[in-house]
Amino acid sequence: MGSRRIPFLRTIVDSSVIYCRPYHSINFVIAHDGFTLRDLVSYNFKHNEANGEGGNDGSNDNFSWNCGFKGETDDASIRAFRSWQMKN
Repeated sequence: MGSRRIPFLRTIVDSSVIYCRPYHSINFVIAHDGFTLRDLVSYNFKHNEANGEGGNDGSNDNFSWNCGFKGETDDASIRAFRSWQMKN
């Protein structure tokens, strides 16, 4: 059992085992002080006025796009496109 753990752990910790070249993977998408992945496809700009920080907290550099509609929507085509964008 112990001899099988080492290759498994190395695969989990060292993505170069699976992704041999730098252009084979993206290892970082978002950080805790930026938009969530869902927010990246739902808002062009931050809308966090309700938290009492006056919109001054968090980064303004999110490179987000709301897919044509700000925030939550019932439009099936926009929801499908956002889902596709999150997986892309």
